[in-house]
This record gives sequence, structure tokens and C-alpha cells, in this order.
Amino acid sequence: MSSDDLDTKPTIETVLNRINALAEKMDAQSTDIKDIKKDIAELRERSDEYDIRFDRLEKVILQTRSEFVEMRADLKEWRKQLKDVLPPVA
Repeated sequence: MSSDDLDTKPTIETVLNRINALAEKMDAQSTDIKDIKKDIAELRERSDEYDIRFDRLEKVILQTRSEFVEMRADLKEWRKQLKDVLPPVA
């Protein structure tokens, strides 16, 4: 062995250790990214469920409003009919 081989061995081991440490960090970040992607997918699924619920709620509100408008028209008609039948109040 030459003296050059002895001088570079600690440097190579240091570089390899740093590469291994970097690989471990990247693995940990990869796991974190997978968890984040899973969370996003769950949020999208929930969002879709809420969209469906809001659509149903909107439908019920529109039906209720329609019924209310129809009821107001009926009340106006009844009021007119009562005015025609009842004598005026003095």
C-alpha cells in the first residue's frame, strides 16, 4: 500500500457515510411525501362527499322556496276571495 491509499481511505469513508445519511434523509422525506399524498387523497374524497351533500341541500332549499312562493300566491288568492265575500270593515 502506498501512502496515497492510506490518505484517501478516511475521505472515501466520510463521503460514503454522508451519502448514506443523505439516502436515509431522502427515504424519510419520501415517506412523508407519501403520507401527504394520502392525506390529500382523503381530503379530496371528503370534499366530493361535501359537494354531494351541498347539492342535495341546495335541491331541498330550492324545493322549499318554490313551495313557499306557491303558498304566498295561494294566500294572496284567498285574501282576494275573502275580500269579495266579507263585508268591508268600518
